[in-house]
Amino acid sequence: MRILTRIPRMALTIFALLAIVFGALATGSANAADPIPKLADVPPRYIVLPGDTLWGISARFLGKPERWPEIWRMNDARIKNPDMIYPGDVVVLDRDAGGKPSAFTVSEMILAAEQRAEARRLAAASLLEKDRNLELSLLLAVASVQETKSTRDSPLVESKSALLAALQSRTPSLISRLYKHDYRFGRLSFSPDGRRLVLVDQSTLIFLDTKTGLPVSEPWRMPKDTTVGSRNPFYQISLSPDEKLLALTNGKSIILWDVKTRKRLGKPLQAHQSIVSSLLFSPKGNLLASSDFDGMIALWDTKTRKLLGKPWQGHDNLSFSPDGKLLASTDTDGAIVLWDVKTRKPLVNLSQKPYLNSSLSFSPDGKLMVSNSYMSAILWDVKTGKSLIDLPKGGGYLDVYLRNLNWGSLSFSPDGQILALAGDGTVILLDVNTLKPSANLLSDKNSGCPVRSVFSPDGKLLAVFGLCISSSVALWDVKTREQWNERLRGPCSIEKLVSFGPDSQSLAAACWDAANRQGAVAFWDLSLDSWLTRARDIAKRNMTLEEWRTYMGDRPYRKIFADLPSPPNVEDTMIH
Repeated sequence: MRILTRIPRMALTIFALLAIVFGALATGSANAADPIPKLADVPPRYIVLPGDTLWGISARFLGKPERWPEIWRMNDARIKNPDMIYPGDVVVLDRDAGGKPSAFTVSEMILAAEQRAEARRLAAASLLEKDRNLELSLLLAVASVQETKSTRDSPLVESKSALLAALQSRTPSLISRLYKHDYRFGRLSFSPDGRRLVLVDQSTLIFLDTKTGLPVSEPWRMPKDTTVGSRNPFYQISLSPDEKLLALTNGKSIILWDVKTRKRLGKPLQAHQSIVSSLLFSPKGNLLASSDFDGMIALWDTKTRKLLGKPWQGHDNLSFSPDGKLLASTDTDGAIVLWDVKTRKPLVNLSQKPYLNSSLSFSPDGKLMVSNSYMSAILWDVKTGKSLIDLPKGGGYLDVYLRNLNWGSLSFSPDGQILALAGDGTVILLDVNTLKPSANLLSDKNSGCPVRSVFSPDGKLLAVFGLCISSSVALWDVKTREQWNERLRGPCSIEKLVSFGPDSQSLAAACWDAANRQGAVAFWDLSLDSWLTRARDIAKRNMTLEEWRTYMGDRPYRKIFADLPSPPNVEDTMIH
């Protein structure tokens, strides 16, 4: 144990010296100026990460990348060349009342550095104790989380990972609820209020209560009805954003259903001469777009259930813009067309190589769009129709084609500043302002193995899952680009369906056990407060005096869990 106590002191000294240097630099001279207008929740300073530029930092925190000179002027005492900033540099983003860049005091930075180092040491100690003394492992992990509470830092990734590892060592996983079933779902999403989880397969709709993990009512199995134009059992199903309407088809016609009453609404919607291949509600749910295998597009008013205008020639792969004013369509010919929903006329034609496009996604503000084909991913400027960057996936034609038929995901962060490209064993975070990769989250050793990713609604976490990761979900801290060392463990193979709850404090995933042909839906509680409560309930005690002296040295004894008693051999005078 002496090694554990000696190494941190060396680390603290190094961190302290670095903190002094940064603290001195942060209080350097700067041109007096009025405070820079900033976006909400902007920190007073920012630590540069690999791939950062002043252009990207300005876009992220000031809202406009071209305002980077304002940040440079505030930091000109330390950043001599705006094109040369390095990981670890401190960039000041705020000024004090005197017009000087605000910053931590030297003593604050030394304290923060010491506490981060101590938190890492305690997290490492927790992992060492996990298999031999679970109670002590939990106490050390909680102490690691608590270590940074007195500073402006949030708990470190290492602290949260250690706590997760200790909690998952008691049971195979930290799953709070589990629903087993015989379906293979194609869609999984939380309701807007987070109270229900919506599951859809080719012919069944299920609503789960997120508190109990049980169906709200009996599974809704769609009837194999020939009135929709075909005896084909395959269904296209789309659920409206408010979950009040369900549109389905297995032929040339479309039926609208009332979800609450499970009754049909009027007669089938008929406008297509070939099999309907795509159904999509608009973001507000007032419109339904449909397309068939001949590329004919129809637009319907969901309230009146009437066709808006005549069907027009387009493509059979559709996507609405976030405001619902544009409808994008694409097909195997590689062309992408942006249609004006109101007039149903083409606004922008995007030419692309003649490759099958599997998906189209708009950025949250609707200014950018990314197309995903089996050969490349292309980022487009929606207004100009210009290609901003073409990201080839590499590999041979046949090899890449086969691997991309059932994998790959492209997703924008909630603030629209990052594009996550997942697949081929790699997750790349692309800065949409600089068009440069800011991180490569998975190593090349997984090349060729399909993965997917999804952002949490608050943009703080990125969940990575797929065949490379099998029956678990890997978590990444988006801000620091750090991976949690411990993964969320699931009951079976998680390939495609993972979703965060609207509050970012829960996660749900659908998995499939191919051997037993059985599926499951797992729920994880991601709330740190819940984890701390669970740790307390398992440990049911505080550290003994011997444990404290082993891992805390000569620091005054304190209780890790304030509401639990101290050990009997600890004198009151030693408790602070």
